[in-house]
Amino acid sequence: MSVSSPHLARLLLLASASPALHAPALAASSSYVIQEDTTWSRQGSPYTVSADMMVASGATLTIEPGVTVELDSWVSITVEGTLVARGSSQEPIVLRGVEGADGRVRWGSLIFAEGSVGATYQGLDEYLSGSVLEHCEISDGSRAVAMFGSSPLIRECYFHGNYYESDLDVAGGAAIYVDQGSAPRISDSTFSGNIAGGTAYGGAIYVDQGSPIIQGNTFTANESVYGAALSAYAMYSPIVGNLFQENISGWDGGAIALVSSAPAILDNEVLSNEALYDGGGIHVCIDCNPHANPFITDNSIIGNTCSFQGAAGVGAAYLRSFSGNDIHDNLRSDVPADFAWFNQDTELAWTRDLLAPGNWWGSTDAEAVAEAIWDGNDDPVYGLVDYQPMLDGPSPSADSRVTITTDRLEYSSPGTWMPVYLTIYNPGQPRQVELLLLLQHGNAPPLAYRGELGFPGSSLAGDSFLLDLPEGSVFFDTLGSAQLSDVPVSDHGTWYAALFDPETGDRIGDLCSARFDTKGDE
Repeated sequence: MSVSSPHLARLLLLASASPALHAPALAASSSYVIQEDTTWSRQGSPYTVSADMMVASGATLTIEPGVTVELDSWVSITVEGTLVARGSSQEPIVLRGVEGADGRVRWGSLIFAEGSVGATYQGLDEYLSGSVLEHCEISDGSRAVAMFGSSPLIRECYFHGNYYESDLDVAGGAAIYVDQGSAPRISDSTFSGNIAGGTAYGGAIYVDQGSPIIQGNTFTANESVYGAALSAYAMYSPIVGNLFQENISGWDGGAIALVSSAPAILDNEVLSNEALYDGGGIHVCIDCNPHANPFITDNSIIGNTCSFQGAAGVGAAYLRSFSGNDIHDNLRSDVPADFAWFNQDTELAWTRDLLAPGNWWGSTDAEAVAEAIWDGNDDPVYGLVDYQPMLDGPSPSADSRVTITTDRLEYSSPGTWMPVYLTIYNPGQPRQVELLLLLQHGNAPPLAYRGELGFPGSSLAGDSFLLDLPEGSVFFDTLGSAQLSDVPVSDHGTWYAALFDPETGDRIGDLCSARFDTKGDE
C-alpha cells in the first residue's frame, strides 16, 4: 500500500517511539465447532463464548431477536458457513465482552471467512438469504466484524466502543474491516466511539481492496490517525447518504481518508469533523500510486476544522468531479479553508487544473471564495481550481446520479487490465430511467457499451439500458474490462455515462465523463 511520504514519516516516527503492540491474529483456532444448523433462542440467553468458535461450512447459526452473546477475552467467532442474526428495533441482538472487574473485557472479532455464505437479494437490494447482521448492538470488540472475501449484509446495527490498535500495520477498522474480495452492503447503521489506535487507519471502517456499498449510516465521535470514521485503500464502490459528524483524526481525514481509491461520494453530510493536518472533512491522498480519483458530488461539507497544512473541508490532488456541494465555514486555525488542491502532475497535463462549477461556497463574493481555496494561486507548483460559475445559495436536494470511472488515470503496460466501475444512485422515489454508456478512443466516434451490466431486471433498448430504480437505492458494478493491448491505438480514451427520462428523453443530472490515458507500446 502506498501512502504519502509525510504519512510514512509520521508512521515511522510513531513506531520508533512506541513499543510494538501485538494485536491478536484474526484466524481462529476453533475450540468449538457448530457443524449443523443451530438456533440460539431468547430463552437460552445470554450465551457465553469462552473459547474460539467456528460455524462450519454447510451449517447455519441463527440468533433470535433479544439474544445477548458475551465473548471472553480475545475470543473470536469464525463463520465459514452462514450466520443469520436478525434482531428487531424492540429486541436487538447484543454482542459484547464478558463483564470483568474493570468493566467489559475486550473480545476478538466476528470473522466472515472466505467461502462463507454471503447475502443474496431479491431485485436490487431486498434481503433474501445468506449471512446478515440486522438490528445488532456490537461493542467491546477488536475489529468487531472482519470479512475476508465474504459479503454479508449489515443493516440497522449499532457499533460502539470497539477498539483496535497496532503500531505495526495501517490496516485498522475497529468496528468493521473489509478485506479484498468482500462486497458487503453496510447500511442504516450507527458507528459511535470506535477507535483505531496507534498507526491503524479507519476508526470505524477500514477497507482494503474491498467493494462495500456504504449507505445511510451515521458516524459520530470515531477516532483514528487517518480517516477517523472511514479509511480505504483501492476502494471503488459508493459512499452515499451518510452522516459524518464530530469524528477526530490525528493526521488527515477527520471523516474520510482515501488512498488509491475512486468511490462515488454522493449526498453525504460531513459536519464538524476534525483533523490535525489536511482534510478536516475529506482527505484524498496527495501522492499515492495509483492515484485516487473519486467523485465528490451533492454533499454538505460544513464546519470542519484542521490545525495545520491543507484544508479543513476537502484536500485532494485529483478528483473526477467536484460539484453540487455545499462547502463552507471550514476553518484551519480560524482561517477559512474550504478546499485545497495539491495536483502538480505535469506529465498528465489534463489533470493539473480542476473544474469545480456549481458549488455553494457560503458566499456570492468571489474574492471571499477564492480566499478559502488553496491552489496554484498560493503556490505555483500546483494547479488551479476554477470554481465558476458558483451557486448563489445552498444546492437543491440530490437527484439521481450516475458515475463511471477507471481505477487509474493512465495505463502504460501492455496486458494491464482496465476495469471500469459504475455507480447509480437514486435518493428519491422509485423511477424508471434509461442508462447510456459510451466509450470514445481519441477523436474517434464514441461507441455504445452493450455488454454485461448486472443490474437486476435491466433490458437493452437500442443503445440504452432500461432500469427500474427502487426508492433510495444504490447500484454498483464492475463492467467488463479490456487489456491495454486490446484497445484501439490512441493516446487516450473517455468513458461517458448519462441517465435519461424514458418518457420525455430529458437528461437526469449531469453527464459523467472519465478520461484515461493509454501509453503502452503499440
